[in-house]
Amino acid sequence: MVRAVGFGGVRRAIQLVDTLTRNHPPRPHLYLNILGVEPSFQGRHCGIAILNHLGDLVETRSDLEGVYLETATEANVAYYTRNEFEVIGEFYPLGVRMWRMFQPRRVPV
Repeated sequence: MVRAVGFGGVRRAIQLVDTLTRNHPPRPHLYLNILGVEPSFQGRHCGIAILNHLGDLVETRSDLEGVYLETATEANVAYYTRNEFEVIGEFYPLGVRMWRMFQPRRVPV
């Protein structure tokens, strides 16, 4: 890996992981690191199904308070907000704007 990205790239990757880790909320949570859907499946609610599944997992575990994620894509903020996530902050790891988002445990109706 060092040959591919050089020592500077490895250093930046370590800094990024450290910054992301330090910015997690203190509440116990599931962490959604990456969500991607194959382009041919986009628009078929696959992403929503994954988000709903994570919310369901939180419901089965009394030790968790919600689902946490970060996104660097502004359009995704609206997508996640429509799916019960709240923006809990912004930060700029490596100079890139990122939104910190949290979906709290669902309140039973």
